[in-house]
Amino acid sequence: TAPEHTYFAPEQTDNKSPYKSVREQVNYNTAPEHTYFAPEQTHWVEKYWVKRGNKKYDYYRYCWMEGRKIRRIHIGSVDSRRAKEIKVAVLCAIAEGKSPIEIKLICLRDKKYAGVT
Repeated sequence: TAPEHTYFAPEQTDNKSPYKSVREQVNYNTAPEHTYFAPEQTHWVEKYWVKRGNKKYDYYRYCWMEGRKIRRIHIGSVDSRRAKEIKVAVLCAIAEGKSPIEIKLICLRDKKYAGVT
């Protein structure tokens, strides 16, 4: 039979690959592109919307990365003066290079409840 009509594609039968199985745990010995380094502090403010009934509501939230997980804190409605003040304070804190822990405190100040996801 012709090679293109075999059950396995040539790349599937090639045993020269350093990866033994797709299900194996990847570590720095098997995947050189996965290097371990100090986590970069990536954080931002985003506007998002929620639909309730036939109405769409816009809100701000502070987002930051913990490893590969995105964490979020609700800031408030885009129509709220207080939420706009917090958003400006958070953006200034990001520009100053403050850590996500410090910025979370800005978001949580004066709130009885703030949803962290």
